[in-house]
Amino acid sequence: MLNRLAVRLQGFVLVLALCLPACAQVVTWECTEAELQTKAGPAAALAYLKGDRQNLSSSCVIQAIRILGTDGHYKPAIDTLVSYLDFEVPVQPGRPIVVLAGVTSGFYPAADALYRMDKLALPAVEHALTNDDFPTQGRVNAAKVLFNLRFRDAPQAVIRLIVLAARNAKDVDTEDALQKVAKELARSCWNDTRQKCQEALKTNRILMTRPRISSIEWQTSRFGG
Repeated sequence: MLNRLAVRLQGFVLVLALCLPACAQVVTWECTEAELQTKAGPAAALAYLKGDRQNLSSSCVIQAIRILGTDGHYKPAIDTLVSYLDFEVPVQPGRPIVVLAGVTSGFYPAADALYRMDKLALPAVEHALTNDDFPTQGRVNAAKVLFNLRFRDAPQAVIRLIVLAARNAKDVDTEDALQKVAKELARSCWNDTRQKCQEALKTNRILMTRPRISSIEWQTSRFGG
């Protein structure tokens, strides 16, 4: 009896460890029809996500985000999806990890949904990347979305913007996380732009001897080639 209780407690602690701090809502494995209907439309899914995040179940959050991602053109959802960029799908103990198509392979569904919004999501995602009050993981995921949206026309400009965001970060953890993702993304540039992507990484070395950049410099650095 005691051993069984100990196993259950260990499982509960594992769920908390895997979910916190990104998951602010209740961890559940099934979304009930009473909370969010399976056939709910984009408007209903968005209304659900706008509720008190701490009281929402993780499974219904995932379902709502995927409904919006499937639609792909529901512009009113963009700002709300951005606010969920740090939401990570909790790992269910004893179950295999499911890898899906998308910029985060399904682990951060809001990022994958925003990517499907295509260029509609660009301004909001860029703002999330450069917003120093935004959660670190959310900014990292914003970087991934932005890079993939501009992969064909301006990947080096995105790398430069990520590096600038890292340099302007107000804490070391965020700076390190953004520098790391910048390097990872630069390695994935195609052959014809790879050198420019690698050169964009050097932006950080130049800025090391300068004070933190101003908001005016931020504006002039946006996708400047």
